[in-house]
Amino acid sequence: MISLNKTGYIKTQSTEDYLSTHFVGYYSYILSNAGDGLNYIYKKLYEEHGSLRIGVSPLSCVLAIYPIVMNGHTPVFIDVDPDTLNMDIHQLFSTIDLDVVEVIHLGGNPNEMDVICKWAKDNDIIIIEDCAQALGSSYDGVELGNFGDYSVFSLIKNLHETTGGLFLSKHTIRTDLFQQIPSHIIAYRVLKRFLESHTNHHCYNPWNFFYSTLLQMKEKKGQRVTKDIHRLSEERSNALIKRFNTIVELNAKRVKNANDIIKGIDDSRYIVQKVLPKGLSNRNRLLLRLVSGDAQKTISKLREKGIAANNLTQHYLYGFQPHIGKDNLLSCYYHKEQLEVYDSIFNSVIAVPSSPYLTRNEKEHIINTLNSI
Repeated sequence: MISLNKTGYIKTQSTEDYLSTHFVGYYSYILSNAGDGLNYIYKKLYEEHGSLRIGVSPLSCVLAIYPIVMNGHTPVFIDVDPDTLNMDIHQLFSTIDLDVVEVIHLGGNPNEMDVICKWAKDNDIIIIEDCAQALGSSYDGVELGNFGDYSVFSLIKNLHETTGGLFLSKHTIRTDLFQQIPSHIIAYRVLKRFLESHTNHHCYNPWNFFYSTLLQMKEKKGQRVTKDIHRLSEERSNALIKRFNTIVELNAKRVKNANDIIKGIDDSRYIVQKVLPKGLSNRNRLLLRLVSGDAQKTISKLREKGIAANNLTQHYLYGFQPHIGKDNLLSCYYHKEQLEVYDSIFNSVIAVPSSPYLTRNEKEHIINTLNSI
């Protein structure tokens, strides 16, 4: 199948120090992934303040929400805007007794950070920016990650690296909490990335078989959700930092591919995630809403045609993440009366590949399949 994170390689000639020029005033560290950054943040907040109430959107990969619960805090789900698929800021502002807001820029799509920052400052609320999919996206000319007290990015999703997450903090970082990432995890991710780069929508491509087999082997061992915080070696971290300068070219190609698909699909059947006038999205995920039909069935049909579509999860084998009301860890925090929009659109949201490494034939295949099912 055509992977959501189909990868390749771009060499940069730039010598710009990306972190110091784009994120002024932040301490930075390269961790294993964005989730490790969230684990660090919520662990640190618990140690300093005890259990806190965290405002967060339910329309997200659950791995962005689990660290809240696993580190002793309470998620307070804020309903979503049906157009942007981000948090409904009106409900956010009317929710009482929040201590923290985790602002998830879903698919790389910026939230209204000017009004959110003013509200947070007026109410002494900590802002955590989940920029896992949003490296290089901006709001009102300011790059995302520069609005929060803390910010996290996935280098796996944005730079198509084998491993790595950028963690930013306005406060000093306790590196004693970090563990060296085990070598077998690095080896698995390198192999996974290699196979992923060779997958496509052709039924008889042997790389598809090898990639699926690798993931099924991992699946048999079970999915582990932990509070571990893994760091990368200094050598690997420095190599990743040099790759930051490729993000401009990667995002330009990603946006072009997304726009080509948007222009080709039937807009009477699909509603494209809306970007606010002040926002600039990197289209890390091309998110669509079905005008009618069932997202789970649509995703299954797309996968039958060799397109690794999903809704909110990145899982290559299983493209559909259940409703939070059915999640073992999160269902007790779900309150139907507060999430009417989420409930109404949850099973209409799909994501299709918009990788900068898509070929013309792959884009045409995605367009034709979306218009034919």
